Order: sequence, then C-alpha cells, then structure tokens
Amino acid sequence: LLNSPTLAVSESRNYTVKMGQTAIEALAKSISLVEKFDEKVVDEIIEKEKELDDYEDKLGTFLVKISGHDLTEADSNTVATLLHAIGDFERIGDHAENFHEIGVEMLNKNITFTDQARTGINNMRDTVISMFGISKHAFENSQKDELSGLTELEQNVDNMKRELIADHFNRLAEGNCSVEVSPYYSSVVVGLERVADHLVNVGYSIVNPTGSQKN
Repeated sequence: LLNSPTLAVSESRNYTVKMGQTAIEALAKSISLVEKFDEKVVDEIIEKEKELDDYEDKLGTFLVKISGHDLTEADSNTVATLLHAIGDFERIGDHAENFHEIGVEMLNKNITFTDQARTGINNMRDTVISMFGISKHAFENSQKDELSGLTELEQNVDNMKRELIADHFNRLAEGNCSVEVSPYYSSVVVGLERVADHLVNVGYSIVNPTGSQKN
C-alpha cells in the first residue's frame, strides 16, 4: 500500500472509522456496567480495549510512514486529520475504560445509582451515541452540512451535564441518595460530556484537522 499513497490514505480512513466504531461500542458496554454489572460484558469490554490499542498502534505507525512519502496536498491534509481522529477515538476508549473501572468499584462497594440518576445517564448516553452516528457519517463522507446538527447535540449534552449534576445535589440535599455515590456519578456525567467533545472534534476534522469548530 505504501507504494500507492492515495490508496493507503483511503484505506487508513476506513480503518480509522472502524476504530471509532470499536470505541463507541466499548463506551456503550462500559456504561451498562454502572447500571447492571455483568461479567460477560466485562470480557467483551476488555476485548474492545485490546482492539483499540491495536488500532492505535498500527494505524498511527502506518500513517507516520505514509507521511514520509511524496503526498498530494489533499492526502497530506487527510493524514493529519486521521492522526487527530485516532487520538480522539483513543480518548473515547480511555473514558470507556474509566466507566468499566467505575462499574467494578461500585460492585465491590455495593453502591448503586437511584432510578432517576440512571435515567439521566441513559438519556445522556443515547444522545452521545446519536452524536457518534452523525460524526461518523460526516467524517466518512465529508458532509459539512451535518456539522451544525452535531454542534446542536453537543450543546444538548452540555445542558444535560449541568442539569444532571444539579439534580444530583438536590437528591443529596433531600437525603434521597448517598454522598458515597457522588464521585462515581460525577465521573460518569463529566466523562460522557468529554466524549461528546471528542466526537465533535472528529466531525469537524473534515474542515480543520485539529477538529476546531473555527475555520
């Protein structure tokens, strides 16, 4: 493939999209652990984490090799975009791993979220997964017209984070949940908001390799 840089860049984009799919699957599975712990799901998450490490290592190395060849300006820009996207997908994988660890700790300490807290987290998770669908399609097909919808969902996630944290403190004040659950709940909510930021970066990388929303 290295003898045909344009083809190599195209294949690298395909594998970067696959890495993103793996990252969001790991995220969805790991979030489920904070609601209901399942050893089978843990095994699946560990496998996804290994896949992400493999993608990061091989894709990153391959793209660096490609960049050493004589590339067109378009291919050079795509390589830069892909390297940034890989970094964002890696960060999403890190958040998935963190949610996995939270699920394990909550199980060991016999801690659970209230029904209201779980509903809020699930709604936020669903919005983030919807963002992935838009981000992925925009990234794969260079669909700039989809980016405004991505930004709108990101703003929804930001609002959800503020509302969920406020609702949590209200439950604490009313004695409807324990202080012990606070760091876990905050970590999940803030983590999901940061995943949304990474998805925006991936989507907007089609207009700016760094993922900035400013042209």
